[in-house]
Amino acid sequence: MRVLKSQWLRRGLLAGVGLLLAILLYGLLQLIEPVRIAPTVFNPTVTFTGRSLLVASDADMVATAYGDAKLDRVAGIEDTLTVIDLPLDTEQPAIASIPVSNSVMSWPQIIAVSPDNQRAYVVEVRSRPEDGIDEFDDIDQMPAGRQLSVIDISQGSQPRLIESVDVGRNPEHISISPNGEFLAINLSEPGRELLIVALQADGRLGERSYLSVGENQEDNQTVIWHPSGRYLAIVQDNNHRVGFYQIETAEGDISIELLSEPLEVGNYLSHPRFTRDGRFLLVPDLKWRTRNNDTLNFLLNPPGELIAIQFEPETGNLPGVVSRIEVGLSPEGFALSPDNSLIATVNMRRTYLPSF
Repeated sequence: MRVLKSQWLRRGLLAGVGLLLAILLYGLLQLIEPVRIAPTVFNPTVTFTGRSLLVASDADMVATAYGDAKLDRVAGIEDTLTVIDLPLDTEQPAIASIPVSNSVMSWPQIIAVSPDNQRAYVVEVRSRPEDGIDEFDDIDQMPAGRQLSVIDISQGSQPRLIESVDVGRNPEHISISPNGEFLAINLSEPGRELLIVALQADGRLGERSYLSVGENQEDNQTVIWHPSGRYLAIVQDNNHRVGFYQIETAEGDISIELLSEPLEVGNYLSHPRFTRDGRFLLVPDLKWRTRNNDTLNFLLNPPGELIAIQFEPETGNLPGVVSRIEVGLSPEGFALSPDNSLIATVNMRRTYLPSF
């Protein structure tokens, strides 16, 4: 009888261990990158045609602070904008950095460059925590940002700060009009969710117009100009809808008009971008809301998508989704090749998870 009981006990323990291993294996399988990763091949014949590479570096937090709110700041290191001259001299690269407040707590598009490549505009998003603060209860306790900085980059690796101006609470994203005359910036201020800044001839900030994009639209995080300069696309409603607006700038007065009801597109959208001809808006979906639990949303998120929305207002047709394709995990941003034939997504994957 004792042997029998012992056998049943052993079987129960083995079954429990097996179940635990099965759950663990399932969890680990969910963490594997589901999209095939292409090999990296060095090709010394490839050259960049740009004049400079601009890099905004946030020194106020590490990526895993999203998960545990531990900033892991390094004393003496501050936010910077770095300018790297191109073509790159691998023996003696021309690299220069200047202090410019910025933050990673936004999509990557926090820099706008003037069409003549003379000036860069950087929004702060979140500001620097006070000295001695290295941890919060929640990462959303990071202090609000308010600054928009203008940097002269005409001399390449000798950047110069022109001015830094308070423009409103949490400027999260910036876009410059095709003609270089206006900046469009998202703010976290009800009734003043969109800021349009007129730019002066020398690149300095001119008149500011604060606009509302409609009731319950304060949670809008990205805005992008149409190539014609006549329209704006705004990701809003907690990152799952896209609104298209016509913009009027007659006689110094600026106004916007919603073209149609915002289009419900995805699960958790990031930064959009128009194709060169303006006929399509492309926007990544990070799929960060597939479950009813925040932890599981970020731990077991599926592959993201890239979504194409047709936008041809002159035809009278309403905007609509025409294509979707699976991409990598957490596709925060993307780039279009100059001929618009290729798209490269930058995937955050799950680098926001704590190291344990």
